[in-house]
Amino acid sequence: MQEQKGFTLLEMMIAFALVGLLSVLGMMAYGRMQARAELAAAGDEIRAFMRQAREKSVAQIDNKTYGVIGNGAMVTFVDSNGTQLGRYQLRNLVTMSPSNWNYTFAK
Repeated sequence: MQEQKGFTLLEMMIAFALVGLLSVLGMMAYGRMQARAELAAAGDEIRAFMRQAREKSVAQIDNKTYGVIGNGAMVTFVDSNGTQLGRYQLRNLVTMSPSNWNYTFAK
C-alpha cells in the first residue's frame, strides 16, 4: 500500500471554514473598535469646543459670550452674534441624545 501525500477534501473544507469563521469574528471586532474610536473622536472635539468657549467667555476680551450648539449630527462653536467659529460633523456611527442642545458660557 502506497503512502498518501497531501490533504483530503474534508481536511481542506474544515480549514477553510475555520479561516472564514476567524475572518468574520475579526471583522466584527474591527467594526466595534472603529465605532469606539469614532465616539472618542466626537467626544474630544465637543470637549475642545466647550473648553474653547469657556476660556473665551471667561477672558471676555471682546465682551462676547461663546457657546456650543448641537443640532442633530452637527456640533457648532459660536459667539454671541451667532458667528460660527468651528463645526464638527458627527459620523453615522455617533448619535447625540438629546439631538438639539445649546451651552452658553458667560463670565
